[in-house]
Amino acid sequence: MNIKKDEPWLLELGELSTGPLFLTQRDNRVWEDDPKLREILSMVAEIQDTEERALAKPTADRLAFRESFIDTYFELQKKIRMVESLYLDLPAIYVWNAYVWVWLGNYDSAYISISYGLLRCEDKTDLCYKMGNLQSEQSRLSAFGWWMQACMLAHDLPHPYLYLATAAADTGLRDLELRLLNLSDARWGMLRLPTDHNMKLRDLAEKDRKKVKESLENFGLYMIPFLPPADLLPSPEDNSGRAGEIQLQKFFGESSPMIKEKVRLQRIFDRGKGFILDMETGEQKQI
Repeated sequence: MNIKKDEPWLLELGELSTGPLFLTQRDNRVWEDDPKLREILSMVAEIQDTEERALAKPTADRLAFRESFIDTYFELQKKIRMVESLYLDLPAIYVWNAYVWVWLGNYDSAYISISYGLLRCEDKTDLCYKMGNLQSEQSRLSAFGWWMQACMLAHDLPHPYLYLATAAADTGLRDLELRLLNLSDARWGMLRLPTDHNMKLRDLAEKDRKKVKESLENFGLYMIPFLPPADLLPSPEDNSGRAGEIQLQKFFGESSPMIKEKVRLQRIFDRGKGFILDMETGEQKQI
């Protein structure tokens, strides 16, 4: 995948000759079988959970919290360095390293870590998403481009689709907004971003509204064959009506348009993971 170094959000039609989806296959090695990797994963999850709970308090001080965890961050970094030479093509190594650098307040090193991962790993999906998050935290417009790249590689979490739906709404691209929300709701249920997060995304888009809109329009042209129709569900402004329709369509099962879309999307995401679903047995098979 050709990722532009300076302005990755300027997606040009024809740039990706093999199509926008599944340019790289997911890394499906069962690396959790390595106890050292499991320990690192556990430490990262524990730090994230502790920080989230601590910062939920009205008097929370992010800097003070992170200073109290300095020793833990360095211990985690040491454990990552012990195994990284064995897993140079494993995306999680670069993501974990980036987390530590962010916690230590060193965003430049976090960018470098993700950049190395993009160069070395065949599976770039989550690395693109995490790079977008890093750029967003530093209020850089290129965040939208990295989230677009993650969606074009069929990232299997709702967040980048919801981020771009917010940007599409802010720039007047109603059709794209609805399609992205319909994908998220059909695939994962009615998840929505907190109001303050939406405000930050809108503020970021306002830095260069014209450029963001043009980029989203190009992105939409790539993604139309993949995204559900805009009229799949009631308007997102009608939360109760939309939730009711989702439940109703679930009741009707595979004959309902939303469930048909969900099955179609599942097949696409499974292809991205390197699997196909055997519709007779319900089993996943390696491609």
